[in-house]
Amino acid sequence: MIVRQVRKMKMASNVVSLCEKNPAAINSIAALADAYLRFKGIVDNISLISQSQMKITKGVTLDKNIRKEVLSEIIMKVANGLRSYAHVKNDVNLETEVGFSVSILKRMRNNFLLANGRIVQVRGNLYAFDLEDYGVDAALLAALGNKLDDYDERMTAPRRAIIDKKTATAMLKIRMAEMDDVMKNLMDKMVFLLADEHSEFKALYKLARRQHKFRTKKRKSHVKTGKGMLSGVVTNDVNFEPIEDAEVTVMETQKKIKTDEDGVFYDDDMKVSFCTLEIRAATYKTKIVKDVEIIADKETLVEVEMEAEI
Repeated sequence: MIVRQVRKMKMASNVVSLCEKNPAAINSIAALADAYLRFKGIVDNISLISQSQMKITKGVTLDKNIRKEVLSEIIMKVANGLRSYAHVKNDVNLETEVGFSVSILKRMRNNFLLANGRIVQVRGNLYAFDLEDYGVDAALLAALGNKLDDYDERMTAPRRAIIDKKTATAMLKIRMAEMDDVMKNLMDKMVFLLADEHSEFKALYKLARRQHKFRTKKRKSHVKTGKGMLSGVVTNDVNFEPIEDAEVTVMETQKKIKTDEDGVFYDDDMKVSFCTLEIRAATYKTKIVKDVEIIADKETLVEVEMEAEI
């Protein structure tokens, strides 16, 4: 999952937890109860997809590393026997050909490891009769051949894993879009229609829905300058979706700040004082936020909900 998806899933989990604790509110409107069951099913499915996505390449890499270590050890056993035999026979070429350590084998790329393993296998079979006196018997040579064949086949596993992961990523994107659709077009609207007796749930739902929108960008470490920092998020007042390209004007200085695609705005060069913010966005009524306190070397957070023009 990318960072934005992780934040969105955390928000969705908070919504599920809140709804589970407030069945009376959810079940008071049949359409809301149905929408919530559909929403929860999608959230559960996304969790399963994301877990499998993480396991795919991680499991393959771990499996390949274990097999590589086992293969390196068995290559080394046969190579040691060959090297001892070559030394006794004063066969410098053979001794050089198999003169590597197990640490070098483990650091080799897959194709080089297989190539060197095949050389050891061929030389081992060639001198099989003589090598029995050096601890290399037919069973060990057969095991080397099997391990080389197995590793050769497993070399394609990471490529297959990448394809599987891409498939899971595409499915994740589809399910996230479905979750957004159910939340925006069904749950948000139904919660808005809940009776006043469920006002506390409505307020908590509203808070849970917008929790993931703050701090969407990692801030640089702030050096104390005596200036203040202003950040906030601009959303609509119906389903709390972010409003991109809203213009936030600091009235006292006429400084203008634009919101990003997550509805977030930020400025770390604010004069310490109280200020008034004017927020404008296409198709929305202008919003004024007064008495915003800017504190030296502190970050002031502002939440702005805008009403659509009729």
